Amino acid sequence: MEAAVAIVAQSGLSATTASIAKRAEVAVGTLFTYFPTKEQLLNEVYLMLKQDMSDLLVSGYPKDADFRTQIMHIWRAYTEWSLKIRMESRCSGC
Repeated sequence: MEAAVAIVAQSGLSATTASIAKRAEVAVGTLFTYFPTKEQLLNEVYLMLKQDMSDLLVSGYPKDADFRTQIMHIWRAYTEWSLKIRMESRCSGC
C-alpha cells in the first residue's frame, strides 16, 4: 500500500495499477489478487491513511487541557502526519 500512496501522491488518482505494481515490485496480477479493483485498493489506502492520522491525533491528546493546548496538539499531530506521509511517498523504494 505504501507504493500506492507514493504513486498516487506523484500522479494523482489517474495513476495506473501497472505503475503501482511496478513501484511495489510485484506483478499486476499479484496486486489484483489482494485488491480486485483499483477502487478497492484506493479505498484501502484511504482507510489506512485515515487510521494512521487518527492514531496520531488521539495519541497523547490532552483532554483535560485548555482549548489552545488541545488545538496545538491537533495542529502538531496533523503537521507531523503530513510530513511523515510526504517523506514516505518520496522515499518509498529508496
